[in-house]
Amino acid sequence: LALWDIPGETLREFKPDLTRTSQWEEVPDIGAAKELYQALCAESDKFIARHGYVREEGKYRVVERNRDTVVVFCHGGFGLTWLSHLLQLPLALVWSGFWLAPSSVTTVVFDERSVDFATPRVLAW
Repeated sequence: LALWDIPGETLREFKPDLTRTSQWEEVPDIGAAKELYQALCAESDKFIARHGYVREEGKYRVVERNRDTVVVFCHGGFGLTWLSHLLQLPLALVWSGFWLAPSSVTTVVFDERSVDFATPRVLAW
C-alpha cells in the first residue's frame, strides 16, 4: 500500500485528530517520508521567496508585491504534497482526502488581505 493510498477512515480514527506535527509519529510508515517532505517544504519556500513572499509560520510576508502568473507542471503526488505545505494541512490527510485528476489544473493565489501578509488560497481544483 502506497503512503498516499492510506485509507481515509484509518486516518480519521486518530484521537486527538492528526496534526501537522503528530502525523509523523502516529501514522504507520509515513515517518519515512518526513525528510523528503521537509526538503520539499524548504525548496518551496525558496521558490516562493523568489516571487516576493517569505514564509513566516504558515503565512507569507509580502516583501515585494507580485502579480505574475506562475505555472507549475507536476505529478499529482507532488502537487498534493506541495498543497499540504502551502495550505498548512497535515500531509497524511491531504493524501487521503484529495485527488488530482490527470491533466487537471489547480489554481492557487497568494491572497493579500493585509499589507504585510499573504496566505495561499485554492480557487479552483
